[in-house]
Amino acid sequence: MSASWSKQKIGEIVEFAGVLVFAAGVILSVQHYAIGALLLGGTAAYAVGKKLRTIS
Repeated sequence: MSASWSKQKIGEIVEFAGVLVFAAGVILSVQHYAIGALLLGGTAAYAVGKKLRTIS
């Protein structure tokens, strides 16, 4: 297992987790603070995952 493959896989997992957290924020939108935190967290996780995937 190479280091670049590991970063690729971690990036995919973090990016997917970001999408799931973002979706959870939309579903649980009855609490305004909760949706804000989930949407920001999901967006940040997606961005970090995407960045990790591009690092080779």
